[in-house]
Amino acid sequence: MAELTVKVGSLEFVVAITEGSVKHMGLKINDSVTVAVKATEVMIGK
Repeated sequence: MAELTVKVGSLEFVVAITEGSVKHMGLKINDSVTVAVKATEVMIGK
C-alpha cells in the first residue's frame, strides 16, 4: 500500500492506494490528479 497526500485548495486528503495503482498511473510528486470522494460515513476523533 501507498499513502498519498492530495491538496485541494486549503484541504488535504490522505489516501491509501496500492503500489500497483501508483505504478500503473505513473504517479509522481506534484502530479495533478482527480479526486472522487465516496463516503457513507465520516468519523473524526479528538
